[in-house]
Amino acid sequence: MSKTWMANGVLLGWLVDPKKEVVYIYRQGQEEPEEVRGFATSVLSGEEVLPGFEFPLVELNL
Repeated sequence: MSKTWMANGVLLGWLVDPKKEVVYIYRQGQEEPEEVRGFATSVLSGEEVLPGFEFPLVELNL
């Protein structure tokens, strides 16, 4: 699925698994996603795509 997103021009994508507390960050031009584990101190950033956007993953703790 993520290769389809990137092929269609998505610059930044997040695939979030709240039960396992894992986020896969997909970026245009990057072969493999960055993997972020643990939500306690991690914050998603909008980087250059959404400047100033930040989302503390602790908000997703179930």
